[in-house]
Amino acid sequence: LWERRCRHLELHPEIVRRRQARRELRRVKRRLHQAASAGATADFTQCGVSALRIACAPHYPANPRALVCADVLEVLPATERQGQPGEIVRRFFAAENAASYSAKRETEGELLTLKAGLEELLLKLEARL
Repeated sequence: LWERRCRHLELHPEIVRRRQARRELRRVKRRLHQAASAGATADFTQCGVSALRIACAPHYPANPRALVCADVLEVLPATERQGQPGEIVRRFFAAENAASYSAKRETEGELLTLKAGLEELLLKLEARL
């Protein structure tokens, strides 16, 4: 039975990728909640972007760190891209890009108000894994 299982997983690598993504997404969501409760906006932003990337990576056979905002938006249905979930994705990626590449630091405190919307979006993406 073990050899049969191994052969099945060799033929279907997407099963392994999705399982790894679910496991990593749970870890990042835990860190996301800890950062939100501590009020650490930089960590919250970084964890939010990481969670979005991890949840979308199995849809592309890619490393999660290689995904950009447009890749994450492509996974969303067309109505959600233009609506609130698309705006949440854009704001998180914009805040992360500003923190990484801009000498001028902007306030990220407003992203903490989007915690409920981000969690709802991550639940939808996790259900698709």
